[in-house]
Amino acid sequence: MENLSIPTLRVLYKHYVNWVSAHPERTTDLEASIKWISYFLAGRINNSTLLSELIYSMSNFMMLFNDQIILSTAKPNSVTVDNKGKKKIFSSENIKRFITTVDYVEVFVEISAKKLWGTKGRWIIIVLLQTVK
Repeated sequence: MENLSIPTLRVLYKHYVNWVSAHPERTTDLEASIKWISYFLAGRINNSTLLSELIYSMSNFMMLFNDQIILSTAKPNSVTVDNKGKKKIFSSENIKRFITTVDYVEVFVEISAKKLWGTKGRWIIIVLLQTVK
């Protein structure tokens, strides 16, 4: 099997961006299908709770990623900058994206923490995540 080089990955990414931009309705169908897979897996196999939460979280990330692609193609050059022309790291969009990301992985991380560290570790993680949010 051929190794995937950085230029090959860039070409694949460019094709994916073009496809998502051209077919947003199909993208939505794909996201929903992946989300339904997580529902069907629940209770079917060992550790299915963890696996279904992982797939559910990944479908949410895919949705967030695809939404960012669609927004960037709808309005290119939409980078938030301050008065001096520097990119703003703590813009409202970036903060919203960060909180959304934490929200998407919250249940997956809680389940993982309980399996690794028990109930006490799970509650420590819950407190940390809620504090971050």
